[in-house]
Amino acid sequence: MTSKLDVARLQRSLAWGLQNEVSDRELVMMLRPLVRATSAASIEGWACRVQLAERLLRHSPTRASAWEAANLARAVLAQCPPGDLDAAEFVARAFAVQGLALTVLGHYRAARSAYRRALALDPVEPVTAHNLGHLEVVCLGRPRSGLYWLQVAQRQLPDDPEVAASLAHALVAVGQLEAARKVLARLIDDEERIAQLLASWA
Repeated sequence: MTSKLDVARLQRSLAWGLQNEVSDRELVMMLRPLVRATSAASIEGWACRVQLAERLLRHSPTRASAWEAANLARAVLAQCPPGDLDAAEFVARAFAVQGLALTVLGHYRAARSAYRRALALDPVEPVTAHNLGHLEVVCLGRPRSGLYWLQVAQRQLPDDPEVAASLAHALVAVGQLEAARKVLARLIDDEERIAQLLASWA
């Protein structure tokens, strides 16, 4: 059985890794023993499970990492008491990461439901809003619905190129080509490249 001292040591190691910006691979290796050492019914357990799920899905997630992340999120959601203010942040993050994992696994409608539940708790969280908007436009063919969430994300992250590209794509899909061009022009100083992107989405 893991002692409180062991948990504290693992937490210090993780804090050092985050402070020194070690790679996601190394952080995953630090988080796995912490997940094993903590209860899924504790704040420490919620925090490390959500962090591990998020790290597993960064950059280029695989189906295996998506399954693991979805299971970690499910464990947090099963243990967080409804309406508990201490748990609210972890519930929102767990639903958000569950949405991303389900998207990777191709369960788009379930992913949409998870993202919506996350945004019900944190309505302007830009990464979740972007992920839901992108899912609606690209995977579910609902550009008008996706456009709303992409505009929410863009207001929070006006200089993010990924958000801008997704927003421009949605604008093209609803026939607003000039608005899409203006979004791209804020970040791309190349009219020919902008024209190529718009043409590829039209």
